[in-house]
Amino acid sequence: MTIRSVLDSLPQPKDKTLPEVDPSPYSEIANQRLEKDMYDPFNQAMAPFISKEWSIVNSSSSGDEDFAFFAQGHVIKPDVTIYPKKGAPAKCNVRGLETFIEFKVDKYDDPFENKDDNQAIEVLENKKARDTRGQLGLYMNAIQASQQRTRVFGIYIRRQVCCILRHSRSGTEVTPLFDWTSTTYLQEFLWRLSHAKDAESRGHDTSFVPLESTDHRAEAARQMLGLKKNAPLYEVFVYSQEDGGCRSFIVSEPFTNTHTYPIGRGTRCFEAYDYNEGCKPRLVLLKDSWRVASYGRESDTYAKLKKEGVPYIPDVVTAGDIPGILQECGAGEESFRHLVHFRLVLKQVGRPIMSFTSTWELVNAISCAFKAHHQAVKKARILHRDISVGNIIIDKATGDGYLIDWEMAKSIDDEAPRTHERTGTLQFRSVLLLRRGKALHKVVDDIESFVQVLLWITLRYVKSKLLPEDRKTFLGYFDFESVVGSKLLLLTNDRLIGSLSLLSSPHFKELLKGLQFHAGLRYIDEDSLLALKELHADLDQRLERMNTHEWMEGYMDSCLANEEWKSTTHDGSEDQMPTLATKREREEVNRKSQEPEYKDEPIRKRAKTGSSVVSG
Repeated sequence: MTIRSVLDSLPQPKDKTLPEVDPSPYSEIANQRLEKDMYDPFNQAMAPFISKEWSIVNSSSSGDEDFAFFAQGHVIKPDVTIYPKKGAPAKCNVRGLETFIEFKVDKYDDPFENKDDNQAIEVLENKKARDTRGQLGLYMNAIQASQQRTRVFGIYIRRQVCCILRHSRSGTEVTPLFDWTSTTYLQEFLWRLSHAKDAESRGHDTSFVPLESTDHRAEAARQMLGLKKNAPLYEVFVYSQEDGGCRSFIVSEPFTNTHTYPIGRGTRCFEAYDYNEGCKPRLVLLKDSWRVASYGRESDTYAKLKKEGVPYIPDVVTAGDIPGILQECGAGEESFRHLVHFRLVLKQVGRPIMSFTSTWELVNAISCAFKAHHQAVKKARILHRDISVGNIIIDKATGDGYLIDWEMAKSIDDEAPRTHERTGTLQFRSVLLLRRGKALHKVVDDIESFVQVLLWITLRYVKSKLLPEDRKTFLGYFDFESVVGSKLLLLTNDRLIGSLSLLSSPHFKELLKGLQFHAGLRYIDEDSLLALKELHADLDQRLERMNTHEWMEGYMDSCLANEEWKSTTHDGSEDQMPTLATKREREEVNRKSQEPEYKDEPIRKRAKTGSSVVSG
């Protein structure tokens, strides 16, 4: 990314010209012995190039504590922050922040260095360089996650050396390093950025805008969404891929948190107020994400599933890509993934499967989702490939389960690998796929994932006498690829269910034992198989049961038919994590269980026209 391309991406003010640059104070600022002594003189020197309607602030001692979870408990505290309004905030305000400047004085803090006649940069790998990149990435991600952005700018300065960063969901581009004291690049950047009246050109998503409290729709939206008077409201525009029309919906904050990852799809899900003409005011689910451009749209998959009569999947209200050149990123960049901003609105608003009121309702919801999966394979020849606790919901109206998030779905006839992709949420990926990362994702892998989802929810939310540290150990088996052997024990240890000492229906325990036993047969060694054949004459048949849906579907149905279990009400969801973890640890486990593993393969760090991915 060249410095000129960055400047030209911002409009030139039509009625104003860049003030004359007086470089006389710059060298003294750059040569201050202490970093903190640079902030205020720098702000004064740059003030002429920043709109009078904006503010530049020394925020080095006044961080934003509301976003401490981004920085492992520390506050977000860039050295200098810039806001698109008059009046400096009392402390750093990430939600209102336009951009930031981070200063250093030690050369070893530089995250990059120039190469190829200053036309490209090289990523440095010493510890201080990595720490600086992590710091820059942290600030850009905090802005991206707390606002509605298509791009985020940042500035790095080490004495005379400067570079500009531009972050998107595909990664971070970086200009070559330049001398800000002897050029006018930095001054022109601040001038253009602060005078750009069009927020879209500065990287703001103008299809997602605040709704004034005085708007005539605000009160009805708050009532429908169950919000307090001070809760923020936003109007979100969705552009239909079918007829090109545009509809708007009103939302507040997302109920998901996976958008806090710096790169990738950045999925946000909202309960939305649908007041559009032709329908009674209602709640719908709005999903905002950056889809992989080379994959089919999720709404197209839903359309095919509906056409084939697949049950227990939600109905699409409207969906489509968001128009605009900045509503996609990574196009034409070899090291970046090409993403397109996409919105999908679904009719059914479910509650998380972890909110089950009884273990019978839990298994019923999983059974419904399993039937959706079965019929999708059978009728539409589509494999979901991302079975997780976040992708099974309980319908608020009927109590049935729905299988959602079909973005990574793929035809079972398509055996070609998708570039950079490891499918499935890590916690629930089959043991075989964990062992062989490049193995073809098959139906049997998704079937095993359903069993793993049930085991994980049982460990986390079903009451038992399990000791806190043992529970933490068991849950840890799901979290890392490196403990695949331990995860295997969850499926093959025939004493596991008994050791849980579940305080729930005996019918639920028997179901768990049956599912665990059959899922584990896939990984039993030959000696154990010989021993099992002496106990089970039909072992060969049992070995085949988990390769297709029929046995597991019938087994769950037969267990669910038990009226005694159905009438049991004392074994609803109860989070067991508070007994063993801090709030931050619980949030981390929740986040991991909801985040599909859509991560790119590690991107080779190399010089390329000044571009690189910033990662801590």
